[in-house]
Formats: sequence, C-alpha cells, structure tokens
Amino acid sequence: MRRTKLVENTVGWWKGVRAILASIRQISWMAFREVFLENFYSLHFRVEWSNELNSFRQTIGMSVVKYSHRFHALGMFAPGVISYRVEKCDRFGKGLLMEIQKKYISSRYIYI
Repeated sequence: MRRTKLVENTVGWWKGVRAILASIRQISWMAFREVFLENFYSLHFRVEWSNELNSFRQTIGMSVVKYSHRFHALGMFAPGVISYRVEKCDRFGKGLLMEIQKKYISSRYIYI
C-alpha cells in the first residue's frame, strides 16, 4: 500500500516536471537526478551523504567489493561531490587502504 502511494507520488511528480521541462528536447540523466534528489531527499540528508562520501575510507576487514558498493551508493545521493569520472576514480583510489592504494597507483602508470 505504501509503495503504491510512493509510485503514484513519483509518477505525478514526474508528469509535472516533464511538463515544466518540455522546452528542453532531452533531459540529461544528471539534470533528472538533481531534480529528483531535490524533491525526494531533504537538503539535510544530501549534505550528510556528501560529508560521509568526502570522509569515506576503506577500513581494515572491509572488502574492496563492500567499499565499492558503499562508495557508489553514497555517490548516487551526493552527485555534486564527484562530478567527473576521472575525479570519481581518483577519489575511489584515495579511499582504499594504503597497501591496496600502493598496488592500485603503481598499476596506473607505465614506466619507460
């Protein structure tokens, strides 16, 4: 029942947004996501997720897979923190444990 109400609210919201943005031929995924997050997630939570993403690090005992899942989940809700793919890759690498970072960084460069 709650899910049905959420779907109805979301569909109604999207119809309204689409009508407003009708002058734009195509709506980019980033534009849609920003509008969606602004509407369905409070500023408080978005700031909290941004702060968590900025300070997020892999901990001892945390697998790279678990770190990756959490990193990407936080990134979805804090789109303004990591805007570009290169920046995202760099930020991901810097959050890894130091022993993994050393292997990761050394594999990124080819020495001549």
